[in-house]
Amino acid sequence: MNKEQKTNTWKLLFIISPAILFGNIAEILDDKNIAFTVGLTIIGVSLGFLAHYLTKKKTLSIKIIALSILIIIPLSIIVFNVENELEKKWSNQIINTIEFSSPTVLKLINSDIPENLKEYYNKLEIYNDGKKDKSIILYTIELKDENIDLKNYFEQYLETFKVKIPNIKTVDIIEQIESENDILTKFKFSTKNETLNGYSRFIKKDRNLNMFWLVPFSKSYTEKYIEKFNKNILTQKL
Repeated sequence: MNKEQKTNTWKLLFIISPAILFGNIAEILDDKNIAFTVGLTIIGVSLGFLAHYLTKKKTLSIKIIALSILIIIPLSIIVFNVENELEKKWSNQIINTIEFSSPTVLKLINSDIPENLKEYYNKLEIYNDGKKDKSIILYTIELKDENIDLKNYFEQYLETFKVKIPNIKTVDIIEQIESENDILTKFKFSTKNETLNGYSRFIKKDRNLNMFWLVPFSKSYTEKYIEKFNKNILTQKL
C-alpha cells in the first residue's frame, strides 16, 4: 500500500467511524427528530476531518490514539444511556388487571379483531412503546374458550414476528419455563450479521390472556433488561 492509499484509508476511518457512532446517539436517546440525527452525524464527520487534518503527518501511534478517542467518546455516551435505561425509574401500568412496569408507558395502538380471529376472541387490544428497532408489545385478549395451549399460541405469534425481521437464518429457544397458566420464553433470532435476543411471557387467568413480548426487530435486548422486565410483571412468579 503506497503513501496515498494509506492516507485515504486513515481519512475514511477518521470520518466514517465517528459519523456512524455519533449518528447512533440519537437512536439510543430515542429522539425521532431527523434533524437531530443529521446534526450529530455532521458533528461526527467534522470531528473526524479535524482529527485527520491534525494527525495526517503524525506517527502511527498518534493516529491510533486520536481515532480511539473519537470512537470512545460516542461509545461511552451510548453505553451510559443503555445502562441508565435500566437504572432510571420505570413507569407502572395496569392493563387488563395485570400490573407491570417498563421504561416508557405502553399505548393502545389497535383494538380491532381480525375477521379470522373473531370466532376465538371476544376482545383483542394491542399496546406498544412505539419503538421500531426493538419494541415492547402487549396483547390483551378475552378468549371465547379458555381451554388453549399456551405453547401453541407462543409458536403462532412468534411466526408473525419472524416474517417482519429480514435475513433471519435461525430461531433458537434459549429458555422456556411453563406452568398451566403461565409460560416464559427467552429466544434469539440469528441473522447473517448478528444475534438478537428477545423474550415473551404469556399469562392466562380464566378467559383473559396477556401476552408480553420484547421483540428485537433490529436491535437486541440485554439479559439484564429482560430480567428486570420479567421481575416487574407483578403476578404469580414462575
